[in-house]
Amino acid sequence: MKRIQLDDILLFALLVPFIMTYRLSPGITPYWLFGLVFLGLFCYVGINFISLKKIIQEKIKLWLLWFLIISTIGTAMLSAIIVRHETAPIYGVHDIILQQESAMQFLLNGTNPYSATYLIAQHISIHLLRIGIIPTLM
Repeated sequence: MKRIQLDDILLFALLVPFIMTYRLSPGITPYWLFGLVFLGLFCYVGINFISLKKIIQEKIKLWLLWFLIISTIGTAMLSAIIVRHETAPIYGVHDIILQQESAMQFLLNGTNPYSATYLIAQHISIHLLRIGIIPTLM
């Protein structure tokens, strides 16, 4: 087993574009996190060149694979959650809830929600009045 295998190439081909595309931290991704991921990747590839029993080698590779999956996808998902929480709308909830509520009100009134203007929705009107804009003049 002293050669690079197909699973090594696939992991490298899938992992590197992912960590270069998505942020792994809410701010700028720290170098130590990149280093940790690449260290795990190179250990995953390098385990082929160490003479171990096949079962031990497979267990180590499986552990490293789960570590890499959790550390990359997990940190990217956690980062997206934190960034979304920091840039949330003024009501403190995800905006899809407010959009669905307004769309349901339009549907119940017999109006197509795709052709309606949402500036007359109640939660938008209240917010506009709070900041000093009269919605009926828009």
